[in-house]
Amino acid sequence: AKARKLMPHSNRPSGGVIMLVKNIYSEFVCNVDVLFDNMIVLEADERLFGHGKKTYLIGVYIPPCESRSYDVTENGYGMEPLEQCILDLHERCSDFNMIMMGDFNGRTGCQNGLVNFNADDNDADNADDCYERKSKDSVVNTFGQQLLEMCSSFDCSIINGLTDWSFDDGFTYIHPRGSSVIDYFVISNNLCTDTFLQSFCVAPRVDSTHLPIVLKVQLPNLIGTKVVNGDVEWVERYVWDPQKENTFIESLSSLESQACLDRAMDELESSIDTALNTFSNTVLSAAGCMKKRFKTGI
Repeated sequence: AKARKLMPHSNRPSGGVIMLVKNIYSEFVCNVDVLFDNMIVLEADERLFGHGKKTYLIGVYIPPCESRSYDVTENGYGMEPLEQCILDLHERCSDFNMIMMGDFNGRTGCQNGLVNFNADDNDADNADDCYERKSKDSVVNTFGQQLLEMCSSFDCSIINGLTDWSFDDGFTYIHPRGSSVIDYFVISNNLCTDTFLQSFCVAPRVDSTHLPIVLKVQLPNLIGTKVVNGDVEWVERYVWDPQKENTFIESLSSLESQACLDRAMDELESSIDTALNTFSNTVLSAAGCMKKRFKTGI
């Protein structure tokens, strides 16, 4: 994405937004042209995330409210460019999932967007509850309120600090003048499942006042999917490795895996297909240490 607008006498470094995709997944992803600065959109076809619809990955940087970059842009203020970008995506595809990530410069406290909120009704009482969050940052600022309203309008939720998953609620921005939570993962609510969401954490500081945030998700089994890298085709296989047997057993015996297996047993009463899918994904997730890639041709 284009770098932040260069301003005279600026005392903070300028950057842009970058999104990297592993080679083994590049076949499933393409870039989408957008009209806004500091924003990248990638389109992932339904095979990658396995939810029966496209998923748009949106990397975003929202300049802080006092930024002089708003003096030289006509894209709008705060979350307005991001909201317009999502509306443009709806013109491209009527039904899709979203995973947004980046520096939103919005403080949302412990709040989250409302689930199944109907903006036309303008009645929060008609909405389901929200996914509850914890946060080390209790402040809600203007951009944070805009982000919360946008989440409700587009049926999304902030992932940071989700209590149902015991996700990390730590500060993402550390500064001598004060710390805050302004870097987020925001995803469509129908992706908020135990099967899909694996873990979220605020990683140790590297070389910035912003801390890396890491979301781990479970992708569907792509066994047999060929991935082209240059002139070489690769295929992924699960290969039993006796030396990793204990790792596999420990993973399958974890509380998280056991909870998924228990859910599969409960699902047998309503749908064998659903139960089998939950069981298979749980075993394959535990067997991730056994996954290998092989060249299939030149």
